[in-house]
Amino acid sequence: MDELSSLLRVNCGTGIFITEDIPDIICLMFADDVANCAESAVKLQQQINIIDMFCISTGKEINLDKLK
Repeated sequence: MDELSSLLRVNCGTGIFITEDIPDIICLMFADDVANCAESAVKLQQQINIIDMFCISTGKEINLDKLK
């Protein structure tokens, strides 16, 4: 999951600004769960596209049951 976080940071640029002391937040992770953060719908779609490419290239799948 660290690889996904790095991929999002490199390819998405900015996330949600909190303070100058920490980098913009692009996603929140806990174990195998990921919550994405974006300042617009366009940026969120960009993240979703990157996650899709990541899943295809690594053979991982999104558990859609967790979305309910």
